Amino acid sequence: MQASSIAAEDESQKPSDLLQRIIAEHKKYKGMKKCTAEYWLLKDVAEFEAYGEEVFTAKTGGGAVLGVGPHGITIYKKDQLKQLISFTNILSASSHRRTFKLEYLSEDSKETALETKLDSSHVASSLYRALTEKHAFYSCETVRTAVTSQFIRDLKGTIVSIFNEDSTLGKKYVFDIRRTCREVYDNARRALYLENGLQIPKVESAEDSQDGGNFKDSDEKLHRLMDALTCKICMDNQIDVVFLPCAHVVACTSCAARVDKCPLCRSEFTQAQKLYLPSEFRQELCS
Repeated sequence: MQASSIAAEDESQKPSDLLQRIIAEHKKYKGMKKCTAEYWLLKDVAEFEAYGEEVFTAKTGGGAVLGVGPHGITIYKKDQLKQLISFTNILSASSHRRTFKLEYLSEDSKETALETKLDSSHVASSLYRALTEKHAFYSCETVRTAVTSQFIRDLKGTIVSIFNEDSTLGKKYVFDIRRTCREVYDNARRALYLENGLQIPKVESAEDSQDGGNFKDSDEKLHRLMDALTCKICMDNQIDVVFLPCAHVVACTSCAARVDKCPLCRSEFTQAQKLYLPSEFRQELCS
């Protein structure tokens, strides 16, 4: 773990002039805009060694702590140097009940296995999920179907699947990651580009100013309409499914297959009926 320049790593040994140091740090940013200060704060936080880590405590191995971060999984053991296993060295990962197993290449390129027990099967599954989602988000170009299609079944669904493998009864999808880090940045840049392209140049005449205001109102209405026609789960695809019997239309086909309750009213639905929007709406959403 990385300590800041203000506080010591051991909280019980805080410096006597801690308050004065904080005041001095604040004075450095006097006159800075709020958005600029927030940017530099987030930049400093992102440089912390343990930034973005999810921490899990093992029951075996002397109570080792496993930290899953943007670069891989880090093993912290008492009185030992930390060990980072990068995503590129990981061969496979799995969880079974309370046991989590990781196979990876060591520094000398030998296949090595790490097997540890955790407090519960839920914690072991959470560790597996954190590792898979962070690998997909930080290291992959796009989220593969092999990740989004993984699911588990409850007891009833397992019994039904013996007779009908295509049954969706009792399906609970393991991962909800929709985009990778690269895709998030690409979408953000695309949104900023479109926003800048819609900016209206300033005009001096009152008539033109009024027309510009009307155009802005129409543009806002269009954005609200497009937002209303966008899936409320992934906020990416257009809505094309109606849940019955509640009749709410809030999801796309892909997301509807991953839920068993209506996201709006939280009631269970018996059918997810395909819905076809007018072609004008589809063209507007795709443009």
